[in-house]
Amino acid sequence: MAEASAGPSILRLAGNDDAPQHHPLTPRNADYRKALLSVAAENRLAAALPPADARWALAVHTSRALEGGHAAVLTPDARRRIVRLAVGMGLREFDANLVIAIVQDGVRSGSGPLSPEVESRLTLVRPAQRATPFPGTLWWKLCCAITLAVAIVLVVIRWLGA
Repeated sequence: MAEASAGPSILRLAGNDDAPQHHPLTPRNADYRKALLSVAAENRLAAALPPADARWALAVHTSRALEGGHAAVLTPDARRRIVRLAVGMGLREFDANLVIAIVQDGVRSGSGPLSPEVESRLTLVRPAQRATPFPGTLWWKLCCAITLAVAIVLVVIRWLGA
């Protein structure tokens, strides 16, 4: 068996002599700090939810329904109403409960129910999805209505003829 060397092994690319010896963006480099600030600013802009977003609207509705100040209590009836509202907006029940928990945590942690921290956490919840109706739904309903009408007419004719 080969003996292990006492020092750390160094991994090196062979045949790449023209490669730079160090990364141009090092933590002490001013360009590195500018790049970090630029990325942070872009992340904040991307994390902002529009007011029409179902997750944000549900968070606002939840913050108004909370009781008990810092305890952030939500009664079972209020929770059911909020979850029903969320499902109507296209969120899943699970996601609605996540939004409620995020808002409650914002109040309990002291950052506030609609703080930037809460808003950034809301972006982690799956966005609302509108259910697309089956393409033939209208046609199917029309066929069923016509069939039912014909059946009723036939029953009435048979009853009158008997």
